[in-house]
Amino acid sequence: MCCYKWGRVVGAYNVVLYHYLDGKQQARFYKRAVHTGYKRNESFLEHEKKERTEYEIKRSVEQSMNRTKKTIYEIARCNYWQVFVTFTLNPVLIDRTDYDVIVPTLHEWIRKMKRDFAPDLKYILVPELHKDGVSYHFHGLLANMGEMPLLDSEHIDRKGRIVYNLPTYVYGWSTATIVSNNAAVCSYITKYITKELTSVTAGKKRYWVSKNVDRPKKSYFYMSDDDVNNTIDSLTENIVYSKTLEVKHISQAIRYLELED
Repeated sequence: MCCYKWGRVVGAYNVVLYHYLDGKQQARFYKRAVHTGYKRNESFLEHEKKERTEYEIKRSVEQSMNRTKKTIYEIARCNYWQVFVTFTLNPVLIDRTDYDVIVPTLHEWIRKMKRDFAPDLKYILVPELHKDGVSYHFHGLLANMGEMPLLDSEHIDRKGRIVYNLPTYVYGWSTATIVSNNAAVCSYITKYITKELTSVTAGKKRYWVSKNVDRPKKSYFYMSDDDVNNTIDSLTENIVYSKTLEVKHISQAIRYLELED
């Protein structure tokens, strides 16, 4: 990728360059430098926890939600996926309101799939909260599926794709559709991470990924304002998408540039 001379990180950065599997890159430019290597002490954290206002709690939930969505997207973007899956739970067989029961059950199913059909299985699984606010079902992306069976349900989705079932999934109902647009499905799967879900799963994991997923390579830089402007100018012909995110409570703004050669 042609670009202005990148800076270097010395205890802080204001630019991050992400390198994705599809050869594309994303540059993120921060209005305020992000400092690294600082940790708050435990007594401060405990005091902060006790003194948080309702506004601060809501802000914390939103920050946690955004971090989770960001991580899921970055991992998903670095892999090619075969199918998009949905797993619902039969309340006769399992308490679909008990997160601590559901999650190990899904893990056990994954282990069986790797043992019996797909030793190199790649996956991302995320929960979705039902409209009742207490029940869960799950969505996911799968790749390296090996000999995992798919059964034609004799239905098609709104895009005309065959909807399959996974007959090995015995805890409820399942659907699977072949991924036709990898970039789109990587964005789509993050939509299930909502403020409501983040609130009711505080302190719990909100996504599960296999150990063999590819992750983005990141390069961190610190640049002067002039160098930032010169770099962005030099990238004009490579930009395929651009947006700016305002984070008002910390006086931060992040400009995202999607780049291709």
